[in-house]
Amino acid sequence: SSELLVLTMMGNSQAPRNRGASNEWGFTFFVYMRFSITFKSIDAKSPSIANKRFMKKALWGIACWILSITACQSNKPNNTFCINNDTLTISLKECGSITDFLKHANDSIEHIIISGALVKNNMSELRKHFSAPYGAFQSLDISGCNITENNCIEEGAFESCHLLTDISLPEGIKRIGAYAFFDCNSLKSIHIPKKVSVIQKCTFMGCESLETIELPSSITHIDEHAFMGCKMLHDIVIPDNVVSIGYASFDGCTSLTNITLPETLNHISKFAFYQSPLETIYCKASFPPTIYPSTFSANNATLYILQTYEDLYQQSLWGRVFQKIIITTEDIP
Repeated sequence: SSELLVLTMMGNSQAPRNRGASNEWGFTFFVYMRFSITFKSIDAKSPSIANKRFMKKALWGIACWILSITACQSNKPNNTFCINNDTLTISLKECGSITDFLKHANDSIEHIIISGALVKNNMSELRKHFSAPYGAFQSLDISGCNITENNCIEEGAFESCHLLTDISLPEGIKRIGAYAFFDCNSLKSIHIPKKVSVIQKCTFMGCESLETIELPSSITHIDEHAFMGCKMLHDIVIPDNVVSIGYASFDGCTSLTNITLPETLNHISKFAFYQSPLETIYCKASFPPTIYPSTFSANNATLYILQTYEDLYQQSLWGRVFQKIIITTEDIP
């Protein structure tokens, strides 16, 4: 009966109409043959009928699981692609692979747009193509995708994608993993989805071409080395709700001249803005956030604070680190 059930599944499967079809059917046949032999072995060796039934059910469950994964990862007939000038557009109406579609991308393709269900293996394929030592790929738009693995960009997902200049992420993303864009040295711009709460460690470290980034108000923590070495980043507004800025998070941002710190901020770690030539710092916090002598290296920067909090800042380490403190009665932008 187990053999007949496998055959029924094979007969009802809709064969994919693409180059991945033969792989799926070949793997299905392998699973069928392998488990058919295993079932016969159980019949010959198992000491009791109960054990035979239990072992067959367990093995059949594993076989079904393998087949379902294979069907999910293989290309489906409803998944399509088209090429228009320098843009490759892929529509994933079913869970499937993008490998064969990417093979159609020639040296003239600069932009990739993907919509639909994007699985982890697809992210790995994209990373491979954007980290190639040569190629024309520049931008990636996956804003129309549903990331099937926990709705997040996994750790190191686009690490060292040297060809990537800009990327659009789905608004539903809740987490961007550590090292996600580490060493993407051509990345110039990125939009952070509004549900992300933490910029994790080394997320944008080494993004030497990153010029501007807008952080959403959902961000509460900026972890260690998050933007370290972003040499082209020239100004940044740390949004309200951020409470801590981690170790060396903006270290080596050699173009960073202006920052705005929120009222909610209570801690800035060591070397957070080291080797960053800050000229202007706007601090909205009513109580001076904890800092260290090594937090800032640009001691000649001008610090703007509200008049109400002047005494607190003057009596804290802020008053000793910064020689230029301007008291304002107006709201800090």
